[in-house]
Amino acid sequence: MQENPTAPIAAGRKCPYDISWEKVTPTRAMLWLKNTWETDFTQRSISNSTVEKYAGEMKHDGWFEASGDSILISEHGGHECCLNGQHRLKAIVDSGMPLNTLVLRNVPAEAFKHVDQGAERTLKHVMDAAKFRNAQDMQTTVKNLWKFDMTGNPLENPPYEDMLSPGNLFDWAMDKHGYLEGWYESWKGDIRKAAKANRVPPGTLAYMFLQWQDCDRDRAKAWIEYLTDPSMKAAPSCVLAKARDHYVELKLEAQANGMNKGGHWADLTLACHQTYNLAWNLTVEGSGIRTIPGFRKALVDLGRDLPELVGAEARAA
Repeated sequence: MQENPTAPIAAGRKCPYDISWEKVTPTRAMLWLKNTWETDFTQRSISNSTVEKYAGEMKHDGWFEASGDSILISEHGGHECCLNGQHRLKAIVDSGMPLNTLVLRNVPAEAFKHVDQGAERTLKHVMDAAKFRNAQDMQTTVKNLWKFDMTGNPLENPPYEDMLSPGNLFDWAMDKHGYLEGWYESWKGDIRKAAKANRVPPGTLAYMFLQWQDCDRDRAKAWIEYLTDPSMKAAPSCVLAKARDHYVELKLEAQANGMNKGGHWADLTLACHQTYNLAWNLTVEGSGIRTIPGFRKALVDLGRDLPELVGAEARAA
């Protein structure tokens, strides 16, 4: 007999767990946590930063209830203990916000070692699902834009309670920068060519190019065109040429020393933003810097600060 592909799997088999859709209040959440923490029930240590992030999303109505993530409850010593979901429960308590969610009871304790084994969704995954054609590049640009919007610095994370999940970050980008995909598609050729020629990640360069355009569209266009082929095109700014040479040398040195990974990647990213932000500002201000050592001296004066870009009107002022 041919199998019916539309028939439910294991039809007629009773689910071994009690499944319900419940409103979990702060009081209920605290009871489950108390049962879990005050017994010898096995649980991992709580991450305060994760709780702050979840609580922030709950308070700002950013938690999507129908995600399918359930609270797993296991019987232990006659008490209901939390096998999976303690960070959500603590966030419910801290935020004071009840949460509608699936609850599975009678889950065996040995299930603990098998939960949270799936691949975590990233902003790129969300963009791929939305049919973004350049998700790999755009995820960096969106993160830089959001961090800048929250902190004034594209490399600085806001407090944990203001952090967004990939889905909410995508919604923010569509609300604030809905033009982004079309904009990137129109400039993609120049951005990727310039990124390759100057050893800058395309998403990072796309963010910087957006910022340049906000300050001076004509100068931004001249800069990106020059960066597509610095060896064959005249630099629109001597400072830009020296900044570009400095960063390429820095990147090559980092790669030669095995520093182009791990914790050093953050330092290189900061150096990239510093280099081109400083070059932009010095150009607008009419700097007389003509050498790489001269440019590097100006960089040393920055320390780890990231200078805010100035507009074309700064030179006249």
